[in-house]
Amino acid sequence: MKFTDDLFEKMRPRIEHAFAAMRELEAGAIANPTEKRMAGHYWLRNPALAQTPQIPLEIEDTIGRIKAFAEDVHAGKITVESERHFKDLLHIGIGGSE
Repeated sequence: MKFTDDLFEKMRPRIEHAFAAMRELEAGAIANPTEKRMAGHYWLRNPALAQTPQIPLEIEDTIGRIKAFAEDVHAGKITVESERHFKDLLHIGIGGSE
């Protein structure tokens, strides 16, 4: 990329602001004021970063249930109404939650 030698120095205030905002989010700041919710999609990759003891438990439980469901589908324990195996899947992911 072509940029001037002083780009990082010029960008320092914005970079520092971005890092400060990220620290606030990671500390539990409300990221979605209309829903009064924290931003925690990164907790899915590392539940230990969550701000309450309950959140990691819920994440780990949900991931366990998803894996068990997938195993049951692959094993043929869960089938479509005609008792055939699933052959198609529609996955709808929303932002980082995916």
